[in-house]
Amino acid sequence: MEDKSGNDSLKESFKSIMAPKKLFCGFVAVLTLGAGLYTYSQTKEFNAGYVNTLYIQNEEIAVIDREQRDKIEEILKEIKSEVEDEYDIDNLYIAEELEIEEEHRQTSPTDDMIEIKEKLKENLTFHTRGYALYVDNEKIGVIREELSPDEIAEDVAQHFVDGDIEEVEIEEDIRVETKEIYPGKLIDKDSAISIILNGTEYTETYEVQSGDSLWTIADETDKTVSQLREANPQLDEDEMLRPGEEIELVKTESYVNVRTTKKRKVKESISYDTEYRTDSSLWWDESKVMEPGNVGKREVEYRVHKKNGQEKEQEVLRKEILEEPENQVIVRGSAQRPRAEGDRFLFPINPSSGRFTSGYGPRGAGFHSGVDFAAPRGTPVRAAASGTVTFSGYKGGYGNLIVIEHSGGYETYYAHNSENHVQEGQQVNRGDVIGLVGSTGRSTGAHLHFEIHRHGSHTNPLNYFAPQ
Repeated sequence: MEDKSGNDSLKESFKSIMAPKKLFCGFVAVLTLGAGLYTYSQTKEFNAGYVNTLYIQNEEIAVIDREQRDKIEEILKEIKSEVEDEYDIDNLYIAEELEIEEEHRQTSPTDDMIEIKEKLKENLTFHTRGYALYVDNEKIGVIREELSPDEIAEDVAQHFVDGDIEEVEIEEDIRVETKEIYPGKLIDKDSAISIILNGTEYTETYEVQSGDSLWTIADETDKTVSQLREANPQLDEDEMLRPGEEIELVKTESYVNVRTTKKRKVKESISYDTEYRTDSSLWWDESKVMEPGNVGKREVEYRVHKKNGQEKEQEVLRKEILEEPENQVIVRGSAQRPRAEGDRFLFPINPSSGRFTSGYGPRGAGFHSGVDFAAPRGTPVRAAASGTVTFSGYKGGYGNLIVIEHSGGYETYYAHNSENHVQEGQQVNRGDVIGLVGSTGRSTGAHLHFEIHRHGSHTNPLNYFAPQ
């Protein structure tokens, strides 16, 4: 009569190593120990020529005796423990079908248990339970932690949450499925979240514009110069970019789109208005600030909508005025300036022969009492208006100077001339050539220094020139 209790206990001892059928559907991973095995152990000494053959997936691994057979479980547990230590995981299962059969063969059992262990390690695969993570049916990876889709979504959303959030929504569908997998392919939760957020890379073509450089493009596209060079190895180290040239930009696209909604309170300035008034005591081209104006303040509450951390729109929920703005008041003159000889003054140099280089007003620690026109030496200097020459000669920093007196209390000064062509007391008409441009006196380069005086005080000549 067969002793089946030993056979049953041997089967029971392997349950912690083999993959339960109910756990991994569709995957056969059962250790088959038939009655013949136990029979062999009882009858070996009487049945010469019978051995135990170890099979994995129907492939012979080793021929063993009864003593070795009894050590197989221990060896399997050792291998399992080693793999668990390697991957820091404790729920591994053998993926293959393993059988030990009693056979009548003229083959001697393998003596070396170390060799048997090595053969088992080479031919066995250990699997564990993992959790496949999908975003809109695209597989992200298999994680070792058992997490629900809501827990994954919450961890993803936390990267875009700043402060109190009213609402968080992930546009894509996230799901998790149980999966049997080799432990070396597992990833942890943080790695999975990083993959979801960083997404996939894609290439975009950028056309170089005038004034572009690798530095300006890197700044505008949130890249580094090194990243641009890596994506465009054809660029030489010192090569200048040419307008119209195309370069590649490597960009990333997240697997998910996270929309957040939150309220935000901010204090804002309220711009003041400008009020204009008229004053007949000022010339028409003069103005004066009577009241500077003050900005107001208000508190505004917004509902802010963001997508992946980037603000997309905001709506105003409430406004509260904290301080009213005060208008600026500017007075504009209305008086017409008197004209010399019934018209404005003429430019003392033909605009086609020279150019305006310096205006009237403060200059460094001093004051520039006229305007300057740069022109080639020898360029004709014209009388700005009809009048009488009251000075023609050399005068200190002015160098060669001509002064003409006009009606209405006006005088015009023409300085730094290379030559003066008029004399004191001479009558000149508007546009007459009175001298030539030079660089006499305190002067840098050939130019005409021109002044207009009214009742003995210099004034801004640009207020009197007629259009050319």
